[in-house]
Amino acid sequence: MNKSAIRKRILKIRKQNNYKNLEICIKKLSRIVFDNFKMVIPNKFYEVWERGLKSENYFLKLCGSGGGGFILGFSKDLKKTELLLNKYNFKIVYRF
Repeated sequence: MNKSAIRKRILKIRKQNNYKNLEICIKKLSRIVFDNFKMVIPNKFYEVWERGLKSENYFLKLCGSGGGGFILGFSKDLKKTELLLNKYNFKIVYRF
């Protein structure tokens, strides 16, 4: 499944309030970025990204470009993720 197909599927899932499928798509997208675009993942987040994929506690997505980007995270267990990532400064931007 390519990135465009994943994006379309995410938008469809959001309309249907089907968050399990959203989680599956985010996981796939996170894996695609990790496997194919390692060179754009900031070095200090490479290990964190990999840990999220292996543990399946959270998944990350790179957003933006040109030095003004950010990393968006998705987690189904926010409390657990907060403990795992307690040394990183992050904000909650939306809760499902």
